[in-house]
Amino acid sequence: MSSPPADEYDLTPRQIEVLNLIGRGLSNRDISEVLGISVNTVKVHVQALMSALNVSNRTEAVFIYDRLRSSPASETADALSLAGSRGRPAIAVLPFELSGPEDLEHFSRALTEELITRIGEWKWFPVIGYTAITSALASGGSAVEAAAALDAHYCVSGRIQQAGDSFRVAVSLSHVPDGAVVWSDRFDGSTSDLFGFLDDTVRQIVGQMAPELLRQDSEHAGARSFPAWNEASRAMWHIYVGSREHSAIAAKAWERAIELDPNLVFGWYAKAAGLYQRVFDQWSADPAADMAAFVAAAERCVALDITDSAAQEICGFARLVSGRLEDAIVHLRRAVTLNPSNAQAFSELGQAYTFSGRHEEAIAAFEEALAINPQGDSTWSVMAGIALAYFLKGDCDEAVDNQRRAVAINPNIVTPLVFLASYLAAAGDLEQAQQLKRVVLEKDPGFRVGRVERSLAMVSEPLRQRFAAAARAAGFE
Repeated sequence: MSSPPADEYDLTPRQIEVLNLIGRGLSNRDISEVLGISVNTVKVHVQALMSALNVSNRTEAVFIYDRLRSSPASETADALSLAGSRGRPAIAVLPFELSGPEDLEHFSRALTEELITRIGEWKWFPVIGYTAITSALASGGSAVEAAAALDAHYCVSGRIQQAGDSFRVAVSLSHVPDGAVVWSDRFDGSTSDLFGFLDDTVRQIVGQMAPELLRQDSEHAGARSFPAWNEASRAMWHIYVGSREHSAIAAKAWERAIELDPNLVFGWYAKAAGLYQRVFDQWSADPAADMAAFVAAAERCVALDITDSAAQEICGFARLVSGRLEDAIVHLRRAVTLNPSNAQAFSELGQAYTFSGRHEEAIAAFEEALAINPQGDSTWSVMAGIALAYFLKGDCDEAVDNQRRAVAINPNIVTPLVFLASYLAAAGDLEQAQQLKRVVLEKDPGFRVGRVERSLAMVSEPLRQRFAAAARAAGFE
């Protein structure tokens, strides 16, 4: 394919923006979100761009994009670099390095492509396409240099090592500008079930990276020129810290995000999450007003983008805490369909099923949340959810086993100890149950079991009475 010199294409500023985003592997829908225009408008710009470049498809456009960016002293190259600095921080998933006697190249490519697909479902961070990544690597230089050349703010990289029938995948998420490692982990598998292992590993990698990215990203907010996104990201970081002081800082950040861009789902999501935290942790001066505002912000998320998994999740959670269980299940099932790596949505779906008396489905949803993110901050609450589902199902032994795991993860919280004591009493172990009751009263002398019973308000009366009887048997008043 012959083409004119770099600066003879006569591209408009908008066409340069679109070309940059195509070169980074974004779809038309992704481009519409980044630029704040409709998908149909994006299609018009893409068609005009193809005509200006004299190409027939996106692959040829990417070839031109790479050549334009590498042109020395080129105004177009400078413009593309500027365009690449706009919008949300992109993620590059680099091909995994191989080490071992067997040819696992097909597995490495499958792992890379599956990660790109899964991360692309978030919508919070655009992911650079496989073609753009391999093209950058082919031009020489290190993997990190390739990620930097693609304007990636983060990169996922790793190594696959094999020994006999076993192999290990080591993976890390790095901040490209300074090379800092944000998150890392390793996963062990067997060559006897490569693709079963692939599915489980991708699910865990993406599930574990999501909260780490949201925590870390506010620290690098000054590196980008997307103010509303920066403020929403900063709000989420302060919400994750989890203190009254940080809650106040988060509130200012989410209000700035919404003021800067009233149509940014992430801004409204941060507001909803922060308002609920304020009510739940009893930091609110007006709980009823904050609860109403939480529900309104959650509903706003879905009104802005019905196809956003996070929007469906927060709306489902709002319906859940409002007692609208069937509506909650509908929204949460949509959330996990749109993003199968949304561990939080699976956990909340488990709660909705539990309160609806659908205990087998609840256990399955909770276990999926654990499979996605077995080491997350909320792991103890997921384990507690599984325990409650087993208890309400009538299996006290499984309830005790799972609640013990929840307590072991977070032994300083009173409520999990209360549930464990109650389950032990229901299983007939009154001695251990009453020992735990004494521990609870040492930690919280004013504790009354009614506080826990109120958290089960959505459970049917007979099941609520079952828990109350177990708690009284453990010695609680």
